[in-house]
Amino acid sequence: MNIGNSGRRKQNLGAKTNFKTRKLRNSRFKSFPDFTAFTQHRFKEGKIVDNFQSIEQCSLEYDPSKGASIDPHIVYCWIWGERLKPSTTWEMR
Repeated sequence: MNIGNSGRRKQNLGAKTNFKTRKLRNSRFKSFPDFTAFTQHRFKEGKIVDNFQSIEQCSLEYDPSKGASIDPHIVYCWIWGERLKPSTTWEMR
């Protein structure tokens, strides 16, 4: 994990993307960690996103002792992809 903004630790899982140069580099990513099983399982339960396949994930850890000033919370979740209809919206509850 890397130390990110506001004293939070950040872990990115998936392919590495450089949007400026439009390059994609596959990482040695094999699968998501066990602690994300709950999230992956929730996708399978949703009627709209039951066949959604995650290809990347960013996990953040906020720790006040490391200078983080934001309480952990979910602001919003978003998904995108070629298989989604433009009018599709999905909210995690």
